[in-house]
Amino acid sequence: MSKHARPPVLPDVLEPGLRLVLCGTAPSRISAARGAYYANPGNYFWRTLHAAGLLPQPLPASAFRRLPEFGLGLTDLAKHHSGNDDQLPADAFDVPALRRKITRHAPCVLAFTSKNAAQAALGARVAYGAQSVR
Repeated sequence: MSKHARPPVLPDVLEPGLRLVLCGTAPSRISAARGAYYANPGNYFWRTLHAAGLLPQPLPASAFRRLPEFGLGLTDLAKHHSGNDDQLPADAFDVPALRRKITRHAPCVLAFTSKNAAQAALGARVAYGAQSVR
């Protein structure tokens, strides 16, 4: 079975015109098992979105499908795998698919939740922070 023949581990949360789309590498094993992005109770993702003013209140991971209400979206480079970056197969990242999604949905900003995701998507080493690539 090809890597694209099976369904994604977690669905994209994308629609046209979002102000910010967050892209990770792949869901963790806990997130995959729970069927929700950033579902590990020790992960600060949801609290950080609230603390940064992107959400009016912290959401539980199970409410990830509500993010477009707040102008936010989610995706991953590895849609068909889960686990730590060092556990993913070499061909797990689908950069062309990410580029198609971002072109189609045209968010104001694409941000990466990991340096590995940014480097894979941009094809070069990156420093933390805003990138010159558009």
